[in-house]
Amino acid sequence: MIRLAERTNVGAFLAISLAARGMSFAASGTSAPMKASASPSLSVIAAWRATLRDFLSTSKIILKRHGVTPMQYQTLLAIRISEEPEGMSMNGLAAHLGIRHNSAVGLINRLEANGHVRRVRSQRDRRVAHLNLTEAGEACLQELAEAHRLELMRIRPEIRRIFK
Repeated sequence: MIRLAERTNVGAFLAISLAARGMSFAASGTSAPMKASASPSLSVIAAWRATLRDFLSTSKIILKRHGVTPMQYQTLLAIRISEEPEGMSMNGLAAHLGIRHNSAVGLINRLEANGHVRRVRSQRDRRVAHLNLTEAGEACLQELAEAHRLELMRIRPEIRRIFK
């Protein structure tokens, strides 16, 4: 998972790279020579944020059609990509999402009620519940991931223009 500091460093790197080339990018994503008063990092950030808002807006529509909240989608993704042999633990999920344990429990309660997730008690420590996707959860995640992949492909040219 990319943390905020890593995203900030990537953005700074890209802005410095553009400045070295004497280029900036307008919000529309078209390249233009850098104005003396224009800050290349601000132009890149503005263009990236506009594209990101577009993606997130479409993502909300996709998720709403499937009756899943953005945080529930992040949860399904986290459980699916977990490399823990028995499945992701509740503490692992909370840490991955950057939320408190009790908030993770609430998310899992709702996903379990919808039939997307199941809790399995650890064989090593009965106090620990490991999380696994059900068949319905896996099918839902695959549909959501494909819809998001198609949206990313749609905005790919814009992303390439921004970070060229």
